[in-house]
Formats: sequence, C-alpha cells, structure tokens
Amino acid sequence: MGSDMMGAVVQATLLDPPQFAVADAVRRTAGYPRLRYMGSKYRLIPQLAEVFAEIGGRTALDDFSGSGVVSYLLKCLGYQVTANHFPQLPVDHRRRHGSEPDGTAASTDIETICGPAADDRDFIRRTFDGPYFTPDDRRFLDSAWSNIDTLTGGKRALAVSALVLALVRKQRNCEDC
Repeated sequence: MGSDMMGAVVQATLLDPPQFAVADAVRRTAGYPRLRYMGSKYRLIPQLAEVFAEIGGRTALDDFSGSGVVSYLLKCLGYQVTANHFPQLPVDHRRRHGSEPDGTAASTDIETICGPAADDRDFIRRTFDGPYFTPDDRRFLDSAWSNIDTLTGGKRALAVSALVLALVRKQRNCEDC
C-alpha cells in the first residue's frame, strides 16, 4: 500500500477469502456509504455481483475506482482487491469504509474539527459562492478542512469521509440526493 504524486493505491487483502453468496454480498454492499456522481456504479451492484460470481477468481484490480463501491462489493464476494484512483478523496473514503478501518473519532477530535480554524484559509468561501451552501456553511468548511489537515491516518480518512458524506446530503439543489 502506498501513494505517490501520480495517484494513490489502496490494497485490501483477505487471507483465504470466504466465498459469500451473491445476495449476501449485495446486501452488505447496500450499506456502503453512497456518493452520488455521474460515474457511480452503485445502481449496478446487483448485476456486477452476478457477473463477478460467474467469472470467479480470487483477486481483482479496480482501476479508476471512484467511490470504491465496486471494490467493496468484490471484497464482500471474497476477492483480494487492489483499488486505484488519481484523486485522493475516493481513496480516503475507501480507507474509511472497507480497507483500513483503523480510525475512530474521540469527542476531542470532533471538537477540534468543528472548533476555531487552525489557519486563515478561505478557498471554499472564495470559490464556491452559489446555490449549494450558505456563507456560514462555507466558513465552517474552510475551518473544518484546516483542522482536518492536522489529522493523519485513519482519523483523517474518517473525518474526510464523514464531512464529504454530510455535504452530499446537505446539497440543496440536488435532484437525486
């Protein structure tokens, strides 16, 4: 497992992976946090599970893995999965929800993230004025990101994933949210 300037790689390894039933893998994958975007495979999970079960195998490469839902399905089917994606955000999301569940949030972490900004960044306030978030939301997001940048490992992945999922649900002008 590692990352470089060209992207990030997350590898989830199962020793002697059990072969779960397709229906059970689909049920378990339904609980995977949903990120809605144009390329999401979330709605195809039942069909993909059938195809993967028919093909068989023990290892899979999910290149350009996006939200990681296909990687998680494969993991639920008992595959050893290597997932790769260029932007860091989906990698953080996968680390929290399936590959590296080592992060837990203490109340002090939450207070820090939601507390006063660690620096004077204002990128979100300057860049995203518009229909999705209020000025107070954007001020909070700049502050939260400044504090999240002080975290590492599983705690950082948990914080990023939780913040992104909250934002997806909060978008006011999203038809499919």
